[in-house]
Amino acid sequence: MNMADISEISLVAGATGLVGRHVVSHLGAMGKPAIALARREMDDLPESISQHIVDYEDVVNGAPLPEAGRAFICLGSTIKKAGTWDAFSRVDHDYVIAAAQAAWEAGARRLAVVSSINATASSGNRYIKLKGEVEEALEQFPFKHLSIMQPGLILGDRINDWRLGEQIAVFLTPVFNPLLRGSSMKYRSIHASNIASAMIAQVEQGAPGTHRLTYEQMMALAG
Repeated sequence: MNMADISEISLVAGATGLVGRHVVSHLGAMGKPAIALARREMDDLPESISQHIVDYEDVVNGAPLPEAGRAFICLGSTIKKAGTWDAFSRVDHDYVIAAAQAAWEAGARRLAVVSSINATASSGNRYIKLKGEVEEALEQFPFKHLSIMQPGLILGDRINDWRLGEQIAVFLTPVFNPLLRGSSMKYRSIHASNIASAMIAQVEQGAPGTHRLTYEQMMALAG
């Protein structure tokens, strides 16, 4: 495989997750070559998508990833699912940064990542602070293009991860989303498929620099 081919290949970290599954599906529908990074075998992958079984503990310790020119990082957990703050931080902080490092070393020069609305390292909220610290760490890498998705509540069907609060929010979204306008629009709930579409569009465009996108920008790209 020559370097021109490699530049068109995407790595998708968190390929079995809520947003990652849609990134894989959309890339496959477009016929774009990609490598789904996951801890377990994935069934019915599109023809243009291959798979690489990965243990992110190994990636933290320097294990390489397959060569690719682009990367999508859709890793994430919840404190409830992780069990402890340290376990949650391991996924949402350490794994994300390690995946970015490994992607860079594998040849990726364009990166898109899922973060959170209002992420800032100066926040008094430790979740928002952690997300902000991750964003700052990613900006230290010399990626030619970095897109940071900052969604509010992410809608979609989670596999083996039913969340009562989210199900209630799904029911209420048609009522409350239209009420959030102007500067409050960024807090609107957004479907994982739209986040995935926006990530792909941003990476395809590849405009230099760092780009932070909230609800309105993501929806504009998602069509």
